[in-house]
Amino acid sequence: MARGALFTGIWSRCPEHNNLLEPGEIICSKCKLVQRNLSLTPPFPVYAKTDYWNKFKEGNVYEVYWIIKDALNQYGIKVSGYVFQNEDKSLWEHVADPLIFIPIQYLTEDNKDKWLSEES
Repeated sequence: MARGALFTGIWSRCPEHNNLLEPGEIICSKCKLVQRNLSLTPPFPVYAKTDYWNKFKEGNVYEVYWIIKDALNQYGIKVSGYVFQNEDKSLWEHVADPLIFIPIQYLTEDNKDKWLSEES
């Protein structure tokens, strides 16, 4: 008899498609970005596309400390995204939306996402 998990899986989708694909449904580009962004191994640098929660400023680079792929917050709402460290090395208490950031490895010279640049 086998021991341990035979397989594991994580399903990460964008906020508009927070459920499994229907038969014949094509995954949207935002869902692909969420899956890509949550598949990386921390720590890694990300570029902030916009100001976010008075903590992140557009154009700055931050380091992702931890990734939450599938969890529920204290209100029972599904969350997934990035966790960052505070200056005192404690963990920031919020899970940041992975669509607000571009991992540096996917950043173009003009601060765009390479994946989105390839689609157009």
